[in-house]
Amino acid sequence: MLAVLTVMAGAFCSQSVMAQSASSAKSCSQQTCCSAKSCQKKCAAGNATSRVLEISNMLSGSDVFQQIVSRYKGRPVLVDLWATWCGPCRMAMKTIQPLKEDLWGKCAFVYVTGPSSPKETWTSMIKDIHGDHFYVTEAQWSALCKQFQVQGIPAYIVVDSQGKVQQKHIGFPGEDVLRKELVPEEKK
Repeated sequence: MLAVLTVMAGAFCSQSVMAQSASSAKSCSQQTCCSAKSCQKKCAAGNATSRVLEISNMLSGSDVFQQIVSRYKGRPVLVDLWATWCGPCRMAMKTIQPLKEDLWGKCAFVYVTGPSSPKETWTSMIKDIHGDHFYVTEAQWSALCKQFQVQGIPAYIVVDSQGKVQQKHIGFPGEDVLRKELVPEEKK
């Protein structure tokens, strides 16, 4: 259903141009995200963060994805391809919050957006989206979309602790599906 909404909303991989830049990492205690009880618990523990990370804008093809996920070897990774203007993307981020809280520290949550997201809007929005954030170039976004046959967003790529892609979803597959794919041995 969400995949249909994504397509209907016109949430497709875009091909706009915008420069890549860096921003410093910010901890949850430096942000105004701590309104929910569960988030307050994470903030108090100092675990929840939103970090902006970079990859070289010279990377292309499958090297883009490898560079992003290589830093997380040893733990599962959920890569979320999204855009600031994508309503289904933002809705899914809210829906996935309980999963993130349960798996924070066990799994990496990585968010990748491309040049169709205005840089200032993206910078403002990610403060409340805990995880690691990458703002990639137009060519890199296109390479990711081609590599994973992404025709709409949100799109999710589940990577195991060895760095091997396990699953790909176009549209939000549901919290339970992602939980089973990220930590298959975990019992509910």
